[in-house]
Amino acid sequence: CAGLFEGFTGPAGINDHGDIVGSYRGHACVGTFHGFILHEEAFTTVDVPGASFTEATGINNRGDIVGSYGSGAAAHGFLLVQ
Repeated sequence: CAGLFEGFTGPAGINDHGDIVGSYRGHACVGTFHGFILHEEAFTTVDVPGASFTEATGINNRGDIVGSYGSGAAAHGFLLVQ
């Protein structure tokens, strides 16, 4: 992975208000994926406590976020209600 960019950020969903959700990783080759929301120019991490990874994949106009997270060897879905 030498020579590649240092981080990764991937948008996955946007609502009618311009709020964006997605995932990021601090290093392109290693590290944990974290979910995020970008709301009114504020970037906030969205992580499920104790999860091995969190990915935010969708957001509705109320601000509710859906996504997936890892726990052990299994992946699960989540709904974060605002």
